[in-house]
Amino acid sequence: MQYEINHLHLELSSLCNARCPLCPRNFQGFPANMGYEETNLDLDSVQKSLPPELLSKVNFVLINGNFGDFVMNPQSVEIIQYLKQHIPRYGKIEVHTNGSARDRQFWTDLGSMNIRIKFNIDGIGDTNNLYRQDTNFDTIVKNAQTFIAAGGYAMWNMTIFDHNKDQVESVKIMAKELGFAESIFRDTDRDRGPVYNRKGKKIHWLKDDWTWPDQIDESFIQYRIQESQRHPLNSPQHKTISCWAKKDKSVYIAADGHVYPCCWVGHSPTTYRSHTGILQWNQETAPLVANNHAPTVGIKAAMQWFESLANTWDTEHKPGVCLNTCSS
Repeated sequence: MQYEINHLHLELSSLCNARCPLCPRNFQGFPANMGYEETNLDLDSVQKSLPPELLSKVNFVLINGNFGDFVMNPQSVEIIQYLKQHIPRYGKIEVHTNGSARDRQFWTDLGSMNIRIKFNIDGIGDTNNLYRQDTNFDTIVKNAQTFIAAGGYAMWNMTIFDHNKDQVESVKIMAKELGFAESIFRDTDRDRGPVYNRKGKKIHWLKDDWTWPDQIDESFIQYRIQESQRHPLNSPQHKTISCWAKKDKSVYIAADGHVYPCCWVGHSPTTYRSHTGILQWNQETAPLVANNHAPTVGIKAAMQWFESLANTWDTEHKPGVCLNTCSS
């Protein structure tokens, strides 16, 4: 898997201004660090990891994180300027964000850079923050309009839930009126489960209630983590793995500078704990990860452990993360 990189996936920050209940940075909306470092990928680390000669071959950069939003990184504009300076003229940069932070100058600067931004807005008005807790719909719209007015290519990216599916046509109309170039609608597996507030109180649920308690704390989180370990996921070993990252010559750089083939493998495998299958997957891949801090060793050296992962694909010890995301 030592290849010339064509596709970059960057997490500029593992901090976030939102509390989406099915995000791995919390527990169903309840603030709980599940074992990841809260940090930003700074400009110096980007420059050390991605020198101009490497960027000159990159045709697509995706800025979207496992844990955070790029609006939290104080150097986001400078980093994107650096990337724009060195990727080919035909190369594209796409950013995913909740869009509910930063000032007018920030969005004006981005709008002038000829980049694409997906504003993840899950409904109109208060409907949006039923899932994207702590965001503000009016602020997002204002920021998107500033970006668009400065020449930016904006997409309204909406996840479908039971509580917003009746707004699809209204979103299409509103997106067009506001100047969004596209409106995108997606069904995902992040559409069910209880939603807790900052104090651990269950305030509503998505799709159906899991009969979890009305009040939770850290002890309940520990209980759910232990339950997940007692009931591991079944990953049929007869499947064939076709690695998307290998095919597209892609790498993922997390906010702490560590390098992985993709964001699925990159859920902080040496530290992250969870009440989901990610914990099990991390336990399988953690022994394979080595020497992968790009700002320290360089990205080529940081990718060398990928071979250890690839060597498992034709064995009876295929990692669950690869089987569940890139197999047939």
